[in-house]
Amino acid sequence: MRRRRLGLVIAILAIAGAVDLRAAGFTGAPACPSNGTLATLISFNSNLIPGCTIHGLTYSGFSWTQTGTNALTPNSVNYSVNNSLGILDFASSLFTVTGSDTLIYTLEYVVDPPPIIIRAFDEDLFTETPIAPGFARIPTTICLGAAFVGSTCSTTTTSVLTFHNGLPNGTTRLHDSTTFAPQSEIGVMTIIDLEANGASSSISGFSNTIELTPEPASYLLVILGLAAIVVLARKRARLLCISPRKSD
Repeated sequence: MRRRRLGLVIAILAIAGAVDLRAAGFTGAPACPSNGTLATLISFNSNLIPGCTIHGLTYSGFSWTQTGTNALTPNSVNYSVNNSLGILDFASSLFTVTGSDTLIYTLEYVVDPPPIIIRAFDEDLFTETPIAPGFARIPTTICLGAAFVGSTCSTTTTSVLTFHNGLPNGTTRLHDSTTFAPQSEIGVMTIIDLEANGASSSISGFSNTIELTPEPASYLLVILGLAAIVVLARKRARLLCISPRKSD
């Protein structure tokens, strides 16, 4: 009877203690600082275990590539994270162009969690003040199940697009999102495209959010706990069947 009670206690603890292993940070990489510059995130690429974690997900492989006329170093781009929601914000006072200037950069990184949990990606455009024909356009392409190699994705892609065309009553999309089958890894490629076209264009920043499926590790512990209860019950029934009867 004592063994049976001990087994039940262990099983109940396994169910009640269905710990979110991902949120506990069991990814091998350190937690990302809550804020800093893009240069800070890029520096984590050289760690023994590359990258750092946000909401338990490992972010790595950060790169910042210029295409337009205006140069903007990673030290001039600030970031902040919301660990409880998995939000990564980028902002800079230098996200602005006038006259014939263009600011076009490609930001790439990889999100690589241990279990298969990524299911959606959201993007938001912060305060924006382009004046037509100037515009701000922030398209993001997501490589499902793999990292980008340069600008090439070896698997399937999906995308989101936020923009402001500079017209007072023009078409804008300041939030966009996409959902997909759960992935064990995604590559993210965001293009910040600000073009003045003789006028001006400016934004304060943008936000990327990774959405997750329910934690598989928690489900596993629940299943193990229930399985333990079933095994103990069967073992007890078997012992009762083979117990010797008392002699008359």
